[in-house]
Amino acid sequence: MNIKHRITCAIILLILSTHAFALESEVEISKSKNFQTKFLFEQRQEDLSWTVRGNTMDILSELEWKNIKSNSYGIRADTYANPKIQLFGFLGISNITSGKTRDSDYCFSGRQGEWSRSISRASGDQKDFGLGLLYKLVEVAQIPAQSATAEDGDQELRRFQLNLSTGISRHEQSYRITNGAQVLSIDPSLIAGCTELAGVVSPPGLGPIPGLNSKYKATWQGPWLGLESKYSLGGWLLRAEFNYHLAQDYKGVGTWNLRPLYFTQTANGAGMDLQLFSGVQLADNLQIGLQG
Repeated sequence: MNIKHRITCAIILLILSTHAFALESEVEISKSKNFQTKFLFEQRQEDLSWTVRGNTMDILSELEWKNIKSNSYGIRADTYANPKIQLFGFLGISNITSGKTRDSDYCFSGRQGEWSRSISRASGDQKDFGLGLLYKLVEVAQIPAQSATAEDGDQELRRFQLNLSTGISRHEQSYRITNGAQVLSIDPSLIAGCTELAGVVSPPGLGPIPGLNSKYKATWQGPWLGLESKYSLGGWLLRAEFNYHLAQDYKGVGTWNLRPLYFTQTANGAGMDLQLFSGVQLADNLQIGLQG
């Protein structure tokens, strides 16, 4: 972004938003009466964006990470204090295989008067850690009434669970920006009414941005509260999960190598996420499905 050096003197509102879609597989490594470990693999696709607010504008500058595809590997361990209380921990590491960024600056609110836009390739990695506690509010299991045409042994167990969870988690995203190109370049002083950007250096000319190798690292951590429902019929599973993340401590650190420019962003806030999963049990220790 061409105006990051003004971050310390502008009125800043950092807005972070993400959404993701994943193909998920789960392999049970070991299981006993009170302890279980699983290996997790996901092919994920995510979008991430954050915006900076100016003195009189809702969006002064915006950085979007689009179609961030990654392979994620993780492990989860669960231990059961009693039939209703479950303790768990998880660790996940993702390697970004492809993605791109769009970096835009504006003169007016509502993303109007765009005067600079660059695109680039995204790479990097992500890490997720967490510890939690789950309490089973409701658990119902039944065998549906056998139909007149059903053969013996065709019965399928139907199960429903409603769980309450809480815990603490930490998330890290390390992105690298390379192979850049400037695709829009207008001197903001030539745009009528663009007074907030007076004195800002004009963007570079159109074309490739040689030597681009910038970095951005974001970390956030804090507690969460969650509600999860599960429904299974035979080998088919449907899961819905809602989590509310409160008192999140966010920190972003950027190094723009061609300025050179180093900046930090800090924020405290809250967020919500909703996850839907549908999958099938392929074997006693193997499950695969889609999550969004």
